[in-house]
Amino acid sequence: METVKKKLSALAAIFLAVVTLFSAGYTIRAKADEIVYTGVLEDLGKDSSFSADNYPTVENDYSLKIIQLAESV
Repeated sequence: METVKKKLSALAAIFLAVVTLFSAGYTIRAKADEIVYTGVLEDLGKDSSFSADNYPTVENDYSLKIIQLAESV
């Protein structure tokens, strides 16, 4: 009776090992979608009334402009 239990245990272990090896190849792999970020001027340029010339770059000017608002979103 003892040898039968050992044989059944060994057979069950081999069966589980084989099932594990074969099922490892059939797992569903998940991956994240790729998000493409666009530039601020590109996004704002979609509006026909927007002109980047209305917002010149000024050195040492730390005031909040619409372009900076768009960058923070």
